[in-house]
Amino acid sequence: MKTKEEKDVLFMSVYKMIISICSKYNHGKTAHSQDLVQEASIVAYNALDSYDETKSKLTTYIYYVVLNVIRNKQTRKNFERNQRFEFLKNKKRVRMIQDVEEKTNEDLNIKPCLAYYQEFLDTLSEEDKNIFDEYFKVRSIQKLSDKTGLSVSFLRKKIKNLKNQIHSRIEESNEV
Repeated sequence: MKTKEEKDVLFMSVYKMIISICSKYNHGKTAHSQDLVQEASIVAYNALDSYDETKSKLTTYIYYVVLNVIRNKQTRKNFERNQRFEFLKNKKRVRMIQDVEEKTNEDLNIKPCLAYYQEFLDTLSEEDKNIFDEYFKVRSIQKLSDKTGLSVSFLRKKIKNLKNQIHSRIEESNEV
């Protein structure tokens, strides 16, 4: 264990080297370099207790201590970047689901109201109920046409008519 005075002398002899290594790593970006120099200096100063003069030169020892600090900081930075990426990816996924739900509500052109919807379905013929249900399952008029064998133009008109009926029923109920 070295005394505080011995550690101070050793540290001051390598302090410029620590600054040089950190600034080279950050390509001269001063804000990041200063943070890195501060972190590396603390670690290097504490590592002087375990420095053995018989095993290596002081500069070699400090170089590897600082290099490990840089690597650890880069690993933390990559971990944080990956965490941020995962957060943004999940956030994007949630936003996509919300967009689909909004688009669905806009596409239906109705307020989601089960009572009015059920009342409306009860007034439909069996054929219209089947077309309406299948349309909301496949979400594509072309797929619905392939499945039912009815023409695309007929189905477009039919679905538009059904949507208008729903919309008018909801408007009537809101007026009352």
